Amino acid sequence: MEACYRVAFKVYDEIAACDAKLKKVTDLMMTFRDLELQRFCVVENTNDSFARSMQAQAQTQAQAQTQTQAKAAAASPVAARARR
Repeated sequence: MEACYRVAFKVYDEIAACDAKLKKVTDLMMTFRDLELQRFCVVENTNDSFARSMQAQAQTQAQAQTQTQAKAAAASPVAARARR
C-alpha cells in the first residue's frame, strides 16, 4: 500500500506540473485532505478506541462469568455425587 501511495502522489505531481488548472485543484485537494486526515484521526480514533475497549470489557466479563459458572458447577451437590 505504501508503494502505491507514493506512486500515486508522484503521478499527481507529474500531471499537475503540465497543467496549471489541475495543479490548483490538486493543491486545494491536498490541503483539504491533510486537514481532513487530522480531523478524522481525532474523531474516528476516539470512536475506535471506545469500541475496542468495550469489546475487551465484554470479553473479560464473559471469561469471568464462565469461570464463575465452572466453579459453581464444581461445587454443586450433583457434581460432588458424580465425582464419588
